[in-house]
Amino acid sequence: MYKKRIYGVLKQAANEVTAQKCSVREATKTFRIAKTSLQRYINKYASQPATLRVGYQGIAQAHTVFTNAKEQEIANHIKAFDDRFYGLTAEQCKQLACSYAKFNKMTNIPPSWNRNQASGE
Repeated sequence: MYKKRIYGVLKQAANEVTAQKCSVREATKTFRIAKTSLQRYINKYASQPATLRVGYQGIAQAHTVFTNAKEQEIANHIKAFDDRFYGLTAEQCKQLACSYAKFNKMTNIPPSWNRNQASGE
């Protein structure tokens, strides 16, 4: 939650600076953020405003096994288990995800999933 809040504040401050409502130094005082972080964000924002993403989304996107639809399907299945009885443990959820990936013949399954018969490390 902390990072989401910081990135929201960075975006607001960058918008104010790029719209020339205030200087970088004034924005850092107003929004209580580091000058270096704001300057770095503004530089990224200026070079690619439409596609700018913050955080680890770009890195994590390359290592995904399931599509968003398949991930939502697994989540609904786990929630249905929870409604019927006490739910699944974390280890059982990992095993379910691994077997679901094998059942759907996913091609990008990490080797550790086959070795451990469960998702995750």
